[in-house]
This record gives sequence, C-alpha cells and structure tokens, in this order.
Amino acid sequence: GERIKFEDLGDQFRGFGPFNDMFNFGRRGGHASRVQAQRIEVQISLQEAYLGTTRMISVQGPEDCESCGGGGRRGSASCAVCRGSGTQVRNRRLEVKIPAGIDDSGRIKLRPTDNVDLFIKVRVCRNGIFQRTGSDLCMDVGVPYLTAILGGEVEIRTMTGNILLKIPAGTQNGTAIRIANKGMPRLGGGGYGALVSNVRVMLPESITQHEKEIFEQLRKLGTSAAGESVG
Repeated sequence: GERIKFEDLGDQFRGFGPFNDMFNFGRRGGHASRVQAQRIEVQISLQEAYLGTTRMISVQGPEDCESCGGGGRRGSASCAVCRGSGTQVRNRRLEVKIPAGIDDSGRIKLRPTDNVDLFIKVRVCRNGIFQRTGSDLCMDVGVPYLTAILGGEVEIRTMTGNILLKIPAGTQNGTAIRIANKGMPRLGGGGYGALVSNVRVMLPESITQHEKEIFEQLRKLGTSAAGESVG
C-alpha cells in the first residue's frame, strides 16, 4: 500500500462538521475543487503505543477524472466517465504511521490526497497490568511480608521485559517506588516517563503451628522492647 506520514498531532476534530462533510477548498485544474473531511477511529495496544506501529486504512474520496483531466468535458461533449463532474470517487489503501508515545484519544491529521482531509482518532486499549498517567506507568506489586520487613528483591514486569525491584527493609504497604525511564516514551522525543510500583504487602492466609509459635515469640519480644523504652 501507499505509505504516508502524519502531518500534525493535537485536537484536530474541533470545529469540523459531520463525517463526510463537504466544503469548498479552492480551485485546481480550472474547476472548483472540494475537500472531503473523513474521520476514522483505530485501536492499538499499550505495547504498540510504546513502540509505535502502523495501520492499513481505506480512504474514499473524489479525485480528478483521469479521462478528462478534471475538466468535465472531452472535446465539445461531456466526459462519459465522470458524466461531466470532472471527478471520480476512488478507494485508496494507506499505511498510516502511529508514533511511539501517543496517548489514548490522540489525533493524527493527514492529507492523503488534495481532495481529502483525514482525521484519525487513536484509542489505546486498557492494559491488565499497567495504568497510564501521561508518560508514567503505574502498577501494583505484591511483596511477601518477610521481604517487606527484612528487605530483598521481587521480579516485576516492564514494557521491555522483567527486572528485579529492590525492596528496602521496613517497606510499608502502599509505598510507591519509582523507576526512572521505564515508563512510556514522550511523544515527539524527550526520553521516557517513570514506572511507579505500588507495594502491596502480602500476608499469609494460613500459618503452621511452628510459625505461630515464632510469631508469638516475636510479639513477646516486641512487647518487652516497648515496655523497656517506656520505662
């Protein structure tokens, strides 16, 4: 298919009429030319938004009649192909580049032909692991309670693969640990956002009798230490 590049990003849908709205644009080839405004919505995954991707789309729009060159006549008679209109409706398959870092509801404006303005709304599907806030990604990380108490490492996912997240000793439930440059790319360049890991301390659903005895000893030690500090 034909490859085209995006011209502009931003809120391009405001101020335009209904889908397939037709309006005068100027003159071309000696006859009045019209521009057809078309709007399309495409869906991509968060991974595709991270890497950038492409989509093949179909565009239908008027073009100058090849038979009469857009004049509407051949000699003294009306053109039989376009019936004197000077235009023909054609379908085109276009490969649209979607840039890395585009956010949900991001817009791309294209001019694939002189007679068509194309406005593409990009919807980024929700991800079951990451929640996006601008260029940052947030996720919940389950941390075993002993790791939260004593410190250690847990394996977490990122957009580029798994890494080990360092958990400081004494980490509290709900603590947010930021990892720079592991979020989404910033649209148009400027590096990457952060990955924010929200710690969810995991308590055991059941414990053995031996573990219960150890916890009882820890509770006694804690009570004794508290009493000594008060005295």
